Amino acid sequence: LTFHVPLTREGAHPSYHLINDSLLAACAAKRPVLVNACRGTVADTAALCCAVDDGRLSSLVVDCWEGEPHISLPLLTRADIATPHIAGFSADGKANGARMCLEAISEVYGVEFPGLSSMSPPPPQQSLISISPQTYHRIERALLATFDPMLPDGMLRRQPEAFEELRKSYHYPREMRAYTVQGVTDSEAAILRGMDFQV
Repeated sequence: LTFHVPLTREGAHPSYHLINDSLLAACAAKRPVLVNACRGTVADTAALCCAVDDGRLSSLVVDCWEGEPHISLPLLTRADIATPHIAGFSADGKANGARMCLEAISEVYGVEFPGLSSMSPPPPQQSLISISPQTYHRIERALLATFDPMLPDGMLRRQPEAFEELRKSYHYPREMRAYTVQGVTDSEAAILRGMDFQV
């Protein structure tokens, strides 16, 4: 169960504390994995802590936190994966955003930026992902080869007080299109291509 909504406090369907006791009670029968990758206050921190303690969730992944950068340590200890609000932080996203800004400046003010069309992030250190026939969870292995969420998780757990610094010094990973996967079946290749990998 993943959340990717904007934070709204008014209207027919406000998202503020959308993840609350009522919603989490409705989850109890299926015990989902819950991922908050939008805004911290979309989730009621106390309700999430209770849902983990009561077993209403099988796993909890938290990227966005109420009260950032001063995050809840009780919630941090209950999360299976905890990251310092880095969803969407990719080298490709930053390069594309910068290029779009420069294109807009160029269009409005007539300023030329040489090399704008070739503006792209540096290639990954290892762009070839080889999946051996003995590998289990093969699609997941390909994904984890592009980004391991346990690295920022470990940094945040060691230094929760450095939340903002961890965001600023984050090593931006490349998106899937920067990687080529080999050693997969035709059906796996179709899935990987749908995720934007080269196969």
